[in-house]
Amino acid sequence: GDRSEAITLSVESGPMAIGTTIVEVQDGKICVTVGMVASVKLTAIGQTASSGAGLRPMLTTRSLDSRSTSKLTPNQKITIAPAALGVAAGAKAVTATFTVIGPTSSGTLSVGPCAGTELKAPFPKAALSAFSVVAPVSASGLCVSSSVSADVIVDVSGAWEPDAPSVVALAPVRVFGSYTSPAAVGVTPSVITVAGTAGLATQLTSAVLQVTLVGPSRAVSAFVWPCDQPRPSAAVGVVAASKRATFVVAAALTNGQLCIAADDAATVLVDVVAAN
Repeated sequence: GDRSEAITLSVESGPMAIGTTIVEVQDGKICVTVGMVASVKLTAIGQTASSGAGLRPMLTTRSLDSRSTSKLTPNQKITIAPAALGVAAGAKAVTATFTVIGPTSSGTLSVGPCAGTELKAPFPKAALSAFSVVAPVSASGLCVSSSVSADVIVDVSGAWEPDAPSVVALAPVRVFGSYTSPAAVGVTPSVITVAGTAGLATQLTSAVLQVTLVGPSRAVSAFVWPCDQPRPSAAVGVVAASKRATFVVAAALTNGQLCIAADDAATVLVDVVAAN
């Protein structure tokens, strides 16, 4: 389109990077550019409509952590029931982060509605790799499998449900960047004011964020939550040492604000791409 604003998806090195964002469409078009020569595939997974599913942000919920049970064996399919996802009956999708830990080799993670079309996400042989998407679910829940033996973690930050409020796509707004703040994000929560920032409405109750996480010399996890709630144990994003990636997050706001922290000092950028 002809808008000058843009959302940047920062990605780790590897065979493929996967991300989800909400984008304004103008004259039936969106524009895409990359910082280097690369192949890009775009898939439309939803559109604004007068009826359908809206977004209910959640206190980030850990729905699966195979480290507490056993590693997934090659092509073993795990079903995560709606109750474990934290969604209501009739939910259409979840906003979730998927983390692959200690795979025996490079492989592919498959996620999607049980008995439905799956997203195929290649990952490298690395200590960990992660991505976030809006993943459709079925009445049975969400199904996850790996082509190689690996531990898998699934953290859910939002539920797309028929009775949830709709969200409105926005020109991306940078509401926080620890490049320019006094210190990197760390274990002490940083309070981010979203409502009223850079022209955003003053009465916002929730937002869809793109959270870019730049890892220090070791792996780091980031956490986002309403400031009137305790910090969740489930992360919205995780990157390996000295890597960076962007994660989509559904976030509820308290008095127009949210809190963010990391388990080690890290650079974090937060952009709002939709809100209500």
